[in-house]
Amino acid sequence: MIEGLKPYPVKVRLYDTDLSGTVFFANEIKWLDSAAGMDFMQEDLGISYVKMMEAEIDIAVANVNFNYKTPLFLDDVVDYYVWISKIGNKSFTLACESYKRSTGELVVQGEITYVCVHIKTRKSTPIPEDIKKLMEKGLRKIR
Repeated sequence: MIEGLKPYPVKVRLYDTDLSGTVFFANEIKWLDSAAGMDFMQEDLGISYVKMMEAEIDIAVANVNFNYKTPLFLDDVVDYYVWISKIGNKSFTLACESYKRSTGELVVQGEITYVCVHIKTRKSTPIPEDIKKLMEKGLRKIR
């Protein structure tokens, strides 16, 4: 639904829903983190978490902001579109929109801000230049 961006599909499973039959809200945050980390960052941008760990760098979630527009139910398929909306010195922000595949309805608009931290000290540290260059390939101004 967002031209030029690849969708990352998620199918709603029974364990994703709550007693009301809708998706438990935190699952959408988990799905973005998964789509962003495993698919977008590693596969599409070429950022290796193994290499980051070898360099003693980790990323930690600093802020999460989600706006929920329409509910999801069991067996719905939702497509996540992910991009980098901001790159700072020590942090970066991933943004997303997700759409219900069957109807095209906007489900979620969200952002997660991550901070690079040194593994041993757990203090913030600058994003390495080689990683920042790879991140720039995913930088977009969508909204």
